[in-house]
Amino acid sequence: DTPVYHFSKNTDPGFTKFSDSNRSWFDLGPHVGSTPKAAEDRFMDEVYGIGSRKNLKEFMEETGKSKDEVLKTFEVPPVDGDVGYDSVTNKPIPRNTLGGSIPLKADLSKPLLNPKTKKPFTEYDLNEYQADQYSKYKGEYFDASDILGEDPRVDIQDVKKFMRQHAKDLAAEGYTHIPYENAVEGVGDLSYVMLVDRPKGSTKVL
Repeated sequence: DTPVYHFSKNTDPGFTKFSDSNRSWFDLGPHVGSTPKAAEDRFMDEVYGIGSRKNLKEFMEETGKSKDEVLKTFEVPPVDGDVGYDSVTNKPIPRNTLGGSIPLKADLSKPLLNPKTKKPFTEYDLNEYQADQYSKYKGEYFDASDILGEDPRVDIQDVKKFMRQHAKDLAAEGYTHIPYENAVEGVGDLSYVMLVDRPKGSTKVL
């Protein structure tokens, strides 16, 4: 019953569910913010590019205008890319909009906390937790920078396959989500990785 917020470029009209194919290979599930600010920040980064939030703030300070007034002066980028693949033809489905922010309801009844602190993860610690789990699986040490930096020893498809299975395993243990302090969007606020791939008979968490 907890309100959460998500921005994605893959939410053209008709959007009904998060697609596994659009999830990053390192992600354990879709990320949602605990405040609308997180979705707003992601909108700015995804649509107008990294650095646009800083520019927006500076223009507001220089002109004394509101956020909406300044945003109207920004050049709207062209719509490009696709939102996935047609299940019948397997052809890309062209994106028609710049995306959208969605208010959602989440089940936050059983969080997976940082085992070392018994508190929500930092964003850095969450990445390291995932790397640690993959290292145990492979019997070889990797840190997050090895994996995210695509070290030659790292097989991205193998990492993706492991992360999908690990998310399923956590859901099977009853965990609903992984809370972490967002260092990028809605800085300092909690965001949640939602473990949406539930066991058969389980209720939805998002």
